[in-house]
Amino acid sequence: MIDFLPVHLREWVPLAWGELPSAIGDLVVLTDKGEVTEEAFEAGMNYLEAL
Repeated sequence: MIDFLPVHLREWVPLAWGELPSAIGDLVVLTDKGEVTEEAFEAGMNYLEAL
């Protein structure tokens, strides 16, 4: 699974992408250097705020 984290979510997560905001499908979790991307960090923080 770690090999997929530097790839856009829509390329490896089987969801109905046509029904979701395109920004979610464009999300990349890790950089090629293994660091969390700013977009993934912000998405995680938004999730925590909702809780």
